[in-house]
Amino acid sequence: MSGTALSNWALGKEDDLVANSKLLGMEVGCSDNIKSCLKKKTIDQMFEAVTKTVGYKGEDVVLLKFSPRIDGDFFPAHPDVLIKNAKRKPVSIIGVGEKEDSFFILHGLAPYLHNIAVPKEEWPNFNRQKFIETIEKKVVRKSDFGDSASFVRDQIVDFYGKGAKNDDDYLFYLNQYNMLMSDLHFAVGATRTILKKAEEGWPVYAYSFEHYNKKLFETLPEQLRGSTHTNEYPYMFNIFIFGKYDIDSDPQEVAVKNLFRNSLLSFVKNGQPQPGADTDWPSVAATDSAKDIKFIRFLPQPSIGKGLHHEAYDFWMNLKQKVPFDLVEFKKTSVRDEL
Repeated sequence: MSGTALSNWALGKEDDLVANSKLLGMEVGCSDNIKSCLKKKTIDQMFEAVTKTVGYKGEDVVLLKFSPRIDGDFFPAHPDVLIKNAKRKPVSIIGVGEKEDSFFILHGLAPYLHNIAVPKEEWPNFNRQKFIETIEKKVVRKSDFGDSASFVRDQIVDFYGKGAKNDDDYLFYLNQYNMLMSDLHFAVGATRTILKKAEEGWPVYAYSFEHYNKKLFETLPEQLRGSTHTNEYPYMFNIFIFGKYDIDSDPQEVAVKNLFRNSLLSFVKNGQPQPGADTDWPSVAATDSAKDIKFIRFLPQPSIGKGLHHEAYDFWMNLKQKVPFDLVEFKKTSVRDEL
């Protein structure tokens, strides 16, 4: 539920994707007629080739070594175009967890997929300098930004680094690194999709899943707690990624389960996600900007918020107009590298 077609990992980084695919093809002996050749290879051969060449893990903000490619073949056009030209525009529910990337960065889950986690023993050392170094290493690649890299780094540090008690406030900087990655991987792409669909006449309902089981995350410092990726699974599928807990014995957990499930059931049956008589979940207006988006907060006592991740959205939309690479879509911009 947290990912959209306009998330950067869903759009893919074309230069990396093409290079990785060529390396994989050569490793399994497919330099000519690559597509038909690859179809003849076994899964074991493919896995072995990936291990020997590009590996499985993304080393930085680019999580996936292999992803969809918009080349006019399987995907005829960019999702922006497909959203605009769609003949049928069904109702959409789009939202994210409060701190999506905690799943990767703080909990270290899916380690085969990424290399962006900060091991717990390193948390006390995650000061301002480490925060800046991590942005340089994991986010602002020189190969993408060229001479603009230092400018982009400084802009990111200024935006996400405000509010620390001091330069050694590691909980603050660790949380902000988490928010930075959560914004790039999930939140900004979701906001972009919401606005684009609403603009093109799609009925869209936005949400923020903010509830989490407090006992489950009680070992985390309070500043780092928050609803992360897959946190809605227990209430939808009875699947517990972070450990089993009894939903039905806790009134707050029951309230969130009923709220979330009733919203989805109403959506499936009536095309409108209404959680109950006490809460009216409004749709997003076609003229809304990010700061205008009304969304439901999934909490034991739900409320309607306004401005879904609008500050981060505005920051990234403005930044991409000044630099030669767009981290929100993993693509080059029309801006020349002159900084």
